[in-house]
Amino acid sequence: MISTTFECLPVDVLFEIFAYLSPVNIVKSFLPLNKHFSRTIICEYLWHIDIADNLTSLSIFNELCQNVLKLIGARIVSLRLRLSNVINGWSLVSSSLRFHKSRLLRHLHLIGITADEFNKLLHSHLIKELYTLTLDEVDPDLKDQPVEGAYLAKVCAQLTQLRTCRLPFNFYPIENGRIVESSLVLARMILPDISNTTFLHTLTIGINTICFLEGLVKCIPFIVNLSFGIQDSNIYDEDECNVISLPPAIDYRLLGRLSRLSMNCRDKRSFYRSVSLLSSVFNQLNHFSLILYASTSVSDRWIISGDTIQKLCIHRLKPSSIYTLNLSVTVKNDLDEKRIFNSFLKVPFALKERPKVIIKERNNWLSNSNNYRCIIYTIPFNERSLSTNLLSKDLSKCCSMSINEVDLFPYADELFLQGYYDKDCFFELNNCKSPISLLVPWPLLTKISFDEGVVVSVHVLELILRKAYNVRTLHIYYGNENLSRSILRNIDGVGTHINEQIESFILDDYTLTLRNAHDFCTVLFNRLPNLKKISFSLYDSINEWDRILSRIVNGENKATKRIREVIHFLVDHFKQLVFVEINLYNLTFSQTHCFSHLIRRQIHQYPLSRPYRFQYSAPMIQIWL
Repeated sequence: MISTTFECLPVDVLFEIFAYLSPVNIVKSFLPLNKHFSRTIICEYLWHIDIADNLTSLSIFNELCQNVLKLIGARIVSLRLRLSNVINGWSLVSSSLRFHKSRLLRHLHLIGITADEFNKLLHSHLIKELYTLTLDEVDPDLKDQPVEGAYLAKVCAQLTQLRTCRLPFNFYPIENGRIVESSLVLARMILPDISNTTFLHTLTIGINTICFLEGLVKCIPFIVNLSFGIQDSNIYDEDECNVISLPPAIDYRLLGRLSRLSMNCRDKRSFYRSVSLLSSVFNQLNHFSLILYASTSVSDRWIISGDTIQKLCIHRLKPSSIYTLNLSVTVKNDLDEKRIFNSFLKVPFALKERPKVIIKERNNWLSNSNNYRCIIYTIPFNERSLSTNLLSKDLSKCCSMSINEVDLFPYADELFLQGYYDKDCFFELNNCKSPISLLVPWPLLTKISFDEGVVVSVHVLELILRKAYNVRTLHIYYGNENLSRSILRNIDGVGTHINEQIESFILDDYTLTLRNAHDFCTVLFNRLPNLKKISFSLYDSINEWDRILSRIVNGENKATKRIREVIHFLVDHFKQLVFVEINLYNLTFSQTHCFSHLIRRQIHQYPLSRPYRFQYSAPMIQIWL
């Protein structure tokens, strides 16, 4: 007989086994066995590290950095990190990787990185050889850039071998509700050097101006896949947009390799300008995507209608091109005849079998208004947030029963319930046999959010949670105090169910103040002791005494002491707690009057009972445990 041992397995087979194990388990289980496995792990295996858990504790993250990344950093090819519920997480990672002189890191995906950490990243030698840099869910301070294109230019200058780049940074040319003059926009613009974009073939950027886009297309001659957003005017005030200067079409040879184009236009001015600029390349596209938010009327010179989209976009594409649409159009003074809504029903692209186009009128919650909103989108719908305003009985009628709901919304991970427009819709979600309920990809959902004004009974909430059994995050916006109180009072046992299923509880409630914060936390612990993330806002009380308290020196000390006591209570009682986020506001939503240095001093003088990282950037306090 031939005896075999695990050690005799081919390296390729061993690597296949590693693909099913976490990095920590691989290192702990195989590294100590013998020199063969030690050499394989440290010198032969190419690591693809994914730390995307939304709630990784400080101790586990530290263990991963110290015992894994520091050991195998030279062999890491791709690294995906979720930093949204982490404080200075990239600093911990980079300090563990800097010990290795030779690095193979080529692909970096960061979720939720802050502005400070991203600026440090740009000066790090760890990223010099990257082929792919992807950012998602970036910090608000990082998302809105003061100088248009500054970060893109820095990234291209630092990463000269970059092939794929996603930087969702925005630049809004609006100050005090008015459009900034184009000359001022140009003064605040930096474009990448064309010599630094030689290898760049896929680029995704956030909201910018048409001036920036005009310059950018001259700097990316080898681009294949381009995705951008444009906003040139205020989305809520377009009455003065009857005069729109359209840029000339670019020379198609500037983008001779372009085959995929995604446009996110935040108003009709941006739409017309973007289409005019890029009209010469539409006939070479294999894939086209359009997101459009616009306000229009029948009398508009620059109208947004079904005929507009057909003529300016669809008609210019090749017959074999694939396109996706996600349009939200507010129509003024057309409620009786609905000419614009009907125009979408009659255009050729709406009558095709593929892609199937869904056209829905949103209910008008202002009874005295002559306006309405229509939503037009193709299926499959590829956005991550599934709003109830997309669901309708018309959608269920046009979709064959053979179509799986996961195929309709393949990337949806959040169900967003909106109240003012779709009350009839979400009442049917609890009915398993309802046509609307059958459209929802329940197994994919990990988060449920309740918008302002949603009226949902605890019975409906519990049934929804039972169907969405993978949901771990519950976000209740302000205006839903009755729902949050029902949960905390455990009406019909809904609090017990949520305690067993939900890990992250996010609450916006105007009635939470410094005076009742401790009582709220006590009730929250009694009802939901298993929470791993707690996020809520504290507002100044409408009581005059509390408003005065927050503004005097002695009041600052008392308010700070109350905040410190709330933090200590949460950390001491919620044993599974990983992350705490507290936003401090007054009634006018301006910066809190609780000084940051006082809060930091209180936390330093009275340290928490568990290892932690503390961060306070007004108005937000964050604690990572």
